[in-house]
Amino acid sequence: MGKCNVVLVLLSNMGKASAASAAASLRSSYPRVSLAFLVGICGAVPFAGSERDPVVLGDVIISNCVVQYDLGRALPDRFVRKDTVHDSLGRPNKTVRNILIKLDTNIDREHIEKRAGDFLKALQTKSEEEAKRKRRGRHTSYKYPGAANDLLFPAWYRHKHTADSGCRTCKNCHSNSDPACDESLTLSCKELKCDMSCVVWREHLESASNDPHANSDARGVVFFIGTIGSGDSVIRSGEHRDQIAKQTGVIAFEMEGAGVWDELPCIVIKGVCDYADSHKNKEWQSYAAATAASVAKAVMERYVAFARVSDSSHGKITAARAEGHPADHFRATICQPWRHSRPDRPTMFGAGRPCGPSRPRWRGQVTTGYRIRAPNSGKGA
Repeated sequence: MGKCNVVLVLLSNMGKASAASAAASLRSSYPRVSLAFLVGICGAVPFAGSERDPVVLGDVIISNCVVQYDLGRALPDRFVRKDTVHDSLGRPNKTVRNILIKLDTNIDREHIEKRAGDFLKALQTKSEEEAKRKRRGRHTSYKYPGAANDLLFPAWYRHKHTADSGCRTCKNCHSNSDPACDESLTLSCKELKCDMSCVVWREHLESASNDPHANSDARGVVFFIGTIGSGDSVIRSGEHRDQIAKQTGVIAFEMEGAGVWDELPCIVIKGVCDYADSHKNKEWQSYAAATAASVAKAVMERYVAFARVSDSSHGKITAARAEGHPADHFRATICQPWRHSRPDRPTMFGAGRPCGPSRPRWRGQVTTGYRIRAPNSGKGA
């Protein structure tokens, strides 16, 4: 990707354990991986940016710190999180900190968002062309779902059947501790007839939703830098979300960052697909995954510059293939999943040293389930 060798890893499952296992395997198979990008989707705290510039669906969150919000003690009356120095994840290394500092400047932010927008448009165009050619049985659309479908309800407003629906469980659901029926978890706001008069008003989305010609260009790709909360549970409660955000200062929630953070130098880049409340659904997952991937590529293109190494250092890489194997001569490694990848499966990729005459030869084993294609070759290696 660009001038860097890239190893692409598709996580088999959600959660910190799966991510930690994949990161350890990546580090073992490719010892010279210098930086990992954990790319996927997340749930956001709506007004983590500011009242004037809130986080909306499709925006991208970049981590400067990862907090394990579910690590602690469950007491009879409350949960006490472990937040001592010994229990906390370490801060990013110097390389990652320098990248994040530059990312937060106005000129670099504008450049990254513009390049990410270009990459997103290219991805959307290619996806549409493949859909027309019908090359695949399954197809993912990365189109912008529309501002009218970006609904934010107050934290207290539950996603449940209305009082006149006949559902006794939902009828008796009055507080955050009262249960709603299981069926309501699978239905959309439209199907449940959620009260649209309760939707939180946001100025730029209101103007975009009233424009019939509004599309993904209405806002463009926007990213926020902040603390990400990582845990093994999916947050589907607005009140719980706001409580954790107030205690820890997180601006988004995801499920893999804590597993990778201490294994490799890492930047977590996640697209916002919901607001971590009871109204969450999968409508925005594909678009959010696409915006996160676009930002990750833009960040790598601009900032990841690694020093060249001499031929004498090639022997430091563990040999796993015979001399002369096609994998020894890649200028750029392209990993393609055998099957259609799911947007809810995060992707982690590690960046190596730049391609060129003095580049190291990669001799790591290819992860099962991927086909690696050499340039000017019609066959997978």
